[in-house]
Amino acid sequence: MMIAGCALMSVAQVSFAQDQQPTEYQVKAAYLYNLAKFVEWPEGMFNSPTAPMVFCIMGEDPFGNAFEAAKDRTISNRSIQIKRFASVKDMTPCHVLFISRSEKEKLPDILRELGAAPLLLVGDMEEFAQRGGMINLALRKETVTLEINIDALNRAGIKVTSRLLNAAHIVREKKRN
Repeated sequence: MMIAGCALMSVAQVSFAQDQQPTEYQVKAAYLYNLAKFVEWPEGMFNSPTAPMVFCIMGEDPFGNAFEAAKDRTISNRSIQIKRFASVKDMTPCHVLFISRSEKEKLPDILRELGAAPLLLVGDMEEFAQRGGMINLALRKETVTLEINIDALNRAGIKVTSRLLNAAHIVREKKRN
């Protein structure tokens, strides 16, 4: 599996065994971990300077134990927590929400329920960003690439660094009827 976005992955602190090629979801877990490093969160997103960075997974969890490599690491001196949820109604506060492919048919409802909540919405399904998600981890010819919807980021008050934008393909939302 090849990895795109060298600027993003060059700062990766998630390591994989040297003798085996990482799986698609090990690479995507590394991306999720590193994406949070390139985000400027809105004021008040964290209860305290030491509050944990919470990653949530909605729907079927495709990562398996891929986050194990990051569980003892920090982002901006914040510990990392991973939570899993079946629906928006079950969800507790988080900072990065990965919406699984299993939720593809429910995506419009999920995005409507979340509104302009200040959380980074990441997915890996076809046209995720064009449908209103913020960052899509697209797989193109065995390479993970980033698609970023700047309009969705702006609505939520989330800013990303130019370094992240330079590693991504910028997409626009499809017009809704």
